[in-house]
Amino acid sequence: MERRLPLPRGRPPAPGQAGRGHDPRVPARAGRVRRAGGVVRLLVYISGHGYGHSTRVVALLEAVRRLAGPVEITLRTQVPAWLFEVALAPPYTHEVAQVDAGVVEADLLRQDLGATLTACREFYGRLEAVLEAEVEAAAALAPDVVLFDIPPLAPAVAARLGVPSVGLGNFSWDYIYAAYADFDPAFGRLAAHCARLYATTDLLLRLPFAHAMVAFPDQVDLPLIARWPQHEPAATRAELGLAADDPRPVVLVVSRHAASGDAMLASLAASGRYRVLRFGAETQSPADGLWQLGPEWQPRFVDVLAACDAVVSKLGYGLVSECCTARTAILYPPRYDFAEYPLLVEG
Repeated sequence: MERRLPLPRGRPPAPGQAGRGHDPRVPARAGRVRRAGGVVRLLVYISGHGYGHSTRVVALLEAVRRLAGPVEITLRTQVPAWLFEVALAPPYTHEVAQVDAGVVEADLLRQDLGATLTACREFYGRLEAVLEAEVEAAAALAPDVVLFDIPPLAPAVAARLGVPSVGLGNFSWDYIYAAYADFDPAFGRLAAHCARLYATTDLLLRLPFAHAMVAFPDQVDLPLIARWPQHEPAATRAELGLAADDPRPVVLVVSRHAASGDAMLASLAASGRYRVLRFGAETQSPADGLWQLGPEWQPRFVDVLAACDAVVSKLGYGLVSECCTARTAILYPPRYDFAEYPLLVEG
């Protein structure tokens, strides 16, 4: 039976107030991973598809540190190092590795299904060799637990090492690929293969905005995991140079696709009705109604989000969850050919 918990209302729980009690569905061996020296070694696999997988893993890892004490963290992912440098306190190790195939995006809103199938065939066609290399590298690390969001190879690595595997997510790749079976039946076979890999997972921590994730035999529903603002919106606006007596709404434009982002910026800024923010290469004068935020603001992304009246972006778990914690409205266009989209809209 599934449990659904409400979205957060207020600040995250203080250390010691979360995670009390033992869920009988947590594998017994998952409670016996602490070493004699008191340090748990975590091997963490993170999908490179978007940044939402990484930001929620970072939030979880910081909570684990607060509640459990010393943790040795090794990250295996294609997500660039800068995201962790601005979000995750050291010490940790970041290792660049392709850990899944994901979905190839044609542009901001559309997927390239042909290119996606090619990428999947290339990666999963050599999966045994990838697994052998991962197991060899992981054995040298001697992890106590494998945490993943949500590459299918991770539980297979954990099974071969004989250590517990814990998944985190609101969707799995078998669900995404199954939706493309009408485009090519090969996606259906790929989905079944991913489901078989997921089936060895010891425990799934299922997040809000999720599908049933039936590939995972043992799962627990969690409330929202996301980063939280650390400063009051008025203080952040003052730091950004946004005058308190200016009645124009403050709008943040978020896009990893430059062309689409530039088009949205041009339209909003040209109207003169909004103060428009975006993260850019350097801070520049807001004379044209556009504030380009420099890299020093990246660690305070959620503070900036909370200081805005609205954000314009495509829907993704990371942004939607942080809009919930920041209490900021999100304006989004329709997203095509991605099965997570209706889950986020409904949520």
